[in-house]
Amino acid sequence: RHFVDPFVGGGSSLLVLQPRGRITIGDIHPLLTGLYRGLAQQKTRSYLFETMNQVAHFWDHMDNYVEVSTYPQGTSALEFTYKVVWKTTLPKQISKYRDLIDRHIRSSLQSKVSRLRTRLSELYAARGSNLDAIEIRKHLETGLRAGVYYFFRDAVNRKITCDEIELIAFFYFTRELCFGSMFRKNAKGLFNIPYGGLSYNRKKFTQKIGRLFSPKVFSLLSRSEILTLDFRETLNIADQNSFVFLDPPYLSEFSEYDGTPFSKNDHLQLKSYLESFKGHFLLIVGGETNKIFADLPHFKIQFKSRYTYTARNRNHRETEYLVVSSFPLKPIQVQILEPLISLTDDPRS
Repeated sequence: RHFVDPFVGGGSSLLVLQPRGRITIGDIHPLLTGLYRGLAQQKTRSYLFETMNQVAHFWDHMDNYVEVSTYPQGTSALEFTYKVVWKTTLPKQISKYRDLIDRHIRSSLQSKVSRLRTRLSELYAARGSNLDAIEIRKHLETGLRAGVYYFFRDAVNRKITCDEIELIAFFYFTRELCFGSMFRKNAKGLFNIPYGGLSYNRKKFTQKIGRLFSPKVFSLLSRSEILTLDFRETLNIADQNSFVFLDPPYLSEFSEYDGTPFSKNDHLQLKSYLESFKGHFLLIVGGETNKIFADLPHFKIQFKSRYTYTARNRNHRETEYLVVSSFPLKPIQVQILEPLISLTDDPRS
């Protein structure tokens, strides 16, 4: 009768489970819940779509708008000068930010070229690879796209003045393009994850934006109560007639909740809640977090799954997951849940 997800994050639980009754979703991050409200409300939906679609078109077809021209200055591929060339006017919704974007691109390229001539060239040599003109072009494109990303990130950090809908749009692209899709803040409370890197240059957004604004997503979100709350406050709304879906941050050095650590104590409080909860729930956790919930007196499934992740060389790791449910799961139900458990981080997705 009542679907509750206090860690809604990317919203996959809604899309996979498609609840038909009352829906309550929550997250502690105001820009994320602002995105969902913007998608759900007719009065903001068209402006948000126009803004996100134009940013997506700029990203997907960036070489039509701006490029980095290089000019050889010697016999080595690393001996060159470069110039940022703007070819045409930016899409209407972001054209007013061209000078700021240009400034971020130039700063990013300066840093990238400096690294190409020092650390990166040494790394290529150590691997026995050739840092030729083709490879240099790839890195320059990364420097260019990183500059656009850092413009988005500065907007999210309120260093750039923009309206609320633009801020939400820039937040979406920041989260899509940041390294490893992590969310981390520094001591000053600023989001500080760098651009994802070379492989992220291939990301495409136009079709993703189209799916985000699909009738199915609108139907789900327009029926949802969308809360900007700590998970404990959202769980207070659930009762014996509720089904609660839980996919909390797992215990790791990257485990954060709106930029603050999601601790073992948070997990213990969640466990205590589930021990006395009278409604139905389904919990998915992984890694070291499994130990906290393993002794819950409910139906459990354990399995191993491989995932791809690039943070600090964590590539193709196998992790053990634990699913805890207040009711026995049939094989067909486990199959339905499978997309919620997949953690493959493919930059092209």
